Amino acid sequence: VHHGEEDVEDLFEEGDNVSSVAEVYEGDQEAGSSLVSRDSDWVPAEVIVIPVFRRPIFPGIATPIALTNPAFCEAILKLKSSTGTYPLVGIFMTKQPTREEGTPITSTEDLHQIGCLGQVVYIHGVQQLGVQLLVAGAGRILITGTVRTDPFLTVSIQKCQDKPFDPTDKMIKAWVLQIISTMKSVVKLEHSFKEQLQTALTQVDVNNPALLADITASMTTADRDSLQSVLNTLDVQDRLSQALRLLTIELDQAELQKSIHKQMEDSVSKMQRKHFLTEQLKIIKKELGLEKDDKEELIQALTAKLAGLNAPPAAEKVITEQLKKMSMLEPSSPEFNITRTYLDWLPSIPPGGAAGED
Repeated sequence: VHHGEEDVEDLFEEGDNVSSVAEVYEGDQEAGSSLVSRDSDWVPAEVIVIPVFRRPIFPGIATPIALTNPAFCEAILKLKSSTGTYPLVGIFMTKQPTREEGTPITSTEDLHQIGCLGQVVYIHGVQQLGVQLLVAGAGRILITGTVRTDPFLTVSIQKCQDKPFDPTDKMIKAWVLQIISTMKSVVKLEHSFKEQLQTALTQVDVNNPALLADITASMTTADRDSLQSVLNTLDVQDRLSQALRLLTIELDQAELQKSIHKQMEDSVSKMQRKHFLTEQLKIIKKELGLEKDDKEELIQALTAKLAGLNAPPAAEKVITEQLKKMSMLEPSSPEFNITRTYLDWLPSIPPGGAAGED
């Protein structure tokens, strides 16, 4: 992610991409109290923008972000020092997944207008080498204007309010129960976010369908545009519907992956079994005298062919040694083929072992 003159890399890696805010605050009462005590409807008038490229960040989800721009790192540290608390930032996904390296983002035209208000709950690292932040999503926000672009893009914001809904509504409950059921089905399969889904199942509040939809969407491998669509949606029932659709795709992919894995295992097992039975059959036929292997037949044929040479004792000794050598070599080895060629060639030598001057 580019910010100012340097890069701001989003460390959103598959497999460790999300944690619930409750997990982050476990054992960190200061951070937890700082966020929970604040009015949920309150947002600052303006925030510094941290752009992300791969995926948007959702409310209720904690995500690691690395900052490599020294000036930006210094600004975050000073912000924390001046306020005495964990600073708030605006996290917005870029409209384009890639940009030319080093190109700063100085215009809101390059960003999706709805993003996530993030509270920096943990700062770690050396300033000169960059710092790593752990940012907890605190709510949806909308860009309302540009405050400044130098030295960093700062925007004015307002909180995005979900459309009023009744958590006890039968339709809302049906969506929630279906999401929970689908999550359980995914957990039974080998999925990249299996552990996170298991954690979510134990911590999720079924009475908070808005948060459930956000957590569900964030734990899928959906494309960036589909995830941004969920973030943009302020109708909770519609958000649940989109989240379930993305989760169902994950379930289908996990089932397909399991099917492919089973097919590969069955194929390999079948090939191994066939090879094993073929070898067993060869041994049984050989013991019964019903079949001889190719190498044995070849050695017998060469022995019979060379028996009529009436070779001198020295030559007979060499022939016997070479035939014995062949019996100990694997037919696939180069030396086996060299020995075979040599023994095939012997009968073509004229009687007496020499011809003319040779």
